Amino acid sequence: MAEEQPTNYKRNVLTAIGGVVAASIVGIIVRPDSAALIIGFGTLISTQLFTQLKNAEAAAEVKTTLVETAHEQAAKVAEVKTALAESDAKTDTTLGKIHTLVNSNMGEKLTELEKSYARIYAMTNDPKDKIAWLAAKGLLDEHMIKQAVVDERSVANGEDIEH
Repeated sequence: MAEEQPTNYKRNVLTAIGGVVAASIVGIIVRPDSAALIIGFGTLISTQLFTQLKNAEAAAEVKTTLVETAHEQAAKVAEVKTALAESDAKTDTTLGKIHTLVNSNMGEKLTELEKSYARIYAMTNDPKDKIAWLAAKGLLDEHMIKQAVVDERSVANGEDIEH
């Protein structure tokens, strides 16, 4: 329907021009002194109709350009969205691996620390060494409890667990 509008304007312009020509001929035959007024009025109407026609065609062209631009921008947004999703997935995977590595290393270090203090206490039987061993054992136990919660959540989410 929007494409029919310029056609309607063209038809209106041609009808008006035909009317002006007919009125001019009749005006010249009937009253030659009013022919100039009729031709002037006809020219004014023709000019306005041509202006409307040009405006309608320009508006249609602008609309077409806007639609094309909107489609191009939508395509670019879709590309950015896809790239961002891929980047987020890679980042999540990398962060997950880093977190697993850090937790694994922390568990190993706490295990070594607990074993070291247990040996020292076994050799010295010093109450201070026992306190140090129990503190290291408490840190290891706390880490293992937290790790078990994280592992349980990972399994529930269908993630792979590596330690």
